[in-house]
Amino acid sequence: MRRLAAAGIPFYAPLIARRLRSATGRTRVSHVPLFPGYVFSLVDEDQRRTALETNTVARWLPIVDGEALVEDLRAVKRLVDSDRPLSPEARLEPGHDVRVRSGVLRGLDGRVVRRCGRERLVVAVRFLNQGVSIELEDVDLERD
Repeated sequence: MRRLAAAGIPFYAPLIARRLRSATGRTRVSHVPLFPGYVFSLVDEDQRRTALETNTVARWLPIVDGEALVEDLRAVKRLVDSDRPLSPEARLEPGHDVRVRSGVLRGLDGRVVRRCGRERLVVAVRFLNQGVSIELEDVDLERD
């Protein structure tokens, strides 16, 4: 990401805070990628070539529906910006489609899954078949 930024290539790589406790009991916070190995960039052909020339891009995946990907990433960004604990979701399970009806995430669409007996809202990045989830009260959700 540093090389892309230095080359002036616009990108998005959602980062989340991970808190780790050291052996001495001190809490350390580091920011790690929400989707390890993926960096999203909407660029023209010249910028794509420049990004590939950084030798940091292993593979460039074509995007069939750019608008859907941008919409998904905007929803993920809203979750990241909410500063609530998030859990990466490797594969999405079927469930009810819902919309958040109150709070800072109002209007966000997602799918409810059960995890460890708790209700979680999953926002999917369909392009990756991955997502991110956040714990919400069911009173904050309505069926879509």
